[in-house]
Amino acid sequence: MLSTHIEQLWDQNPEFRQKIIQFLSSLDVSDDFYAGEENKIEQHQNQPPSFELILKLGLLLVHPNPNIRNQAVNFYNQNFPSFGLQLFDPGNIIDEMPLTIKSIIVQKMIQNYKNADSNYLNFATFWLGMYGTEDCLPFLIKNLSHPSIGIVEQVIRTLGIYGSPRAIPYLLPLIHRFNDSPEIKKAVIEAVGILGEEGIGIQSLIHELYSKDNTDYDILEDYLKSFGARILKYISCEIEFEKETERKKKLQIFCNKISHIYAIKNSQQYNILL
Repeated sequence: MLSTHIEQLWDQNPEFRQKIIQFLSSLDVSDDFYAGEENKIEQHQNQPPSFELILKLGLLLVHPNPNIRNQAVNFYNQNFPSFGLQLFDPGNIIDEMPLTIKSIIVQKMIQNYKNADSNYLNFATFWLGMYGTEDCLPFLIKNLSHPSIGIVEQVIRTLGIYGSPRAIPYLLPLIHRFNDSPEIKKAVIEAVGILGEEGIGIQSLIHELYSKDNTDYDILEDYLKSFGARILKYISCEIEFEKETERKKKLQIFCNKISHIYAIKNSQQYNILL
């Protein structure tokens, strides 16, 4: 782990501490950036002497200024080349941090993310999906309505990585909103499909199928077909509880298509669904 290696350098090389101090001093980082972190440092008095500087160095990886983030990454890569880590970018370095420091850094990232510009959103969205906690979900969801299509698509994919079924109700409307954007619609469908346990995401997608007249459902149909005959139990459930006649008919036709695609006959000429 990276922190262990830093502590070893700290003990073996007295100049290493001074190198970190000089690097931190060389950057144009305001005291406001570290505001609030002092209390967290005080809460970890039992940590090794290197804790405070390691934390301050780590926090630079989520600084709003991309130049400062890049300089911090360069410092890590230049000073730990023999450790065998594939560092290269802030997220990979954060991943090597101990849980105590990582959690503080992620909380700082969430704090910066709340009112971030597009540059920071591009940087932080993926890593919040990887390392974020429940309190970052509202800020990810908020950016589903961001004016940049690229950021919206990134948030969609991140919510799939994040894995919380709480995102499903916010993702489903995008199937209709991005009716003319196949790549984004595909990303939405794939994200919802992997969310929740026991088919919650799949059932949610089926519940969206044929729910509006002006939506093209080809991509959603193809995705559901990819599950084979096992999808039939979910569609049958939807058909059973559907009260609207026209939609019920469409669902039944789709169900019959899947049954036909995945049916084979055994030696007794009975259909078996794959």
